[in-house]
Amino acid sequence: MSEHTTSERAERRRTPRVKATHELVLHASGGDGISATSVDLNLGGIYCTLARYIPLFTKIQVGMSLPVADEGGQQHMYDLVLEGVVVRMEPEEPSDGCTAYACAMAFVNLEPEAELVLAKHLLQMLGEGS
Repeated sequence: MSEHTTSERAERRRTPRVKATHELVLHASGGDGISATSVDLNLGGIYCTLARYIPLFTKIQVGMSLPVADEGGQQHMYDLVLEGVVVRMEPEEPSDGCTAYACAMAFVNLEPEAELVLAKHLLQMLGEGS
């Protein structure tokens, strides 16, 4: 899997990516859950690894639990289900011998509450929030 940080991609990004390892469960319409692990995350989407190929532009429900600290420093876990669309797969085509794929998904139609939890989590990961 190639490194996905190019200046062209970075220029399009509105918010910084944060390295974050979270266990994910991905659901395409009518399909079984697919286990995945996040590599990085931002308000616009997620980059993750998984064991199977997902076609480009597939709509995905991304399930994850994120820790967010309250003003007193107490950690709370928030279970989120976010809507995403697959925008990049590496390798670009399914391969019989491939057991690890990298997937970039753009979030769409974020609910305000979910966006707030995600933003707080990212700020805390960056060390800028409390």
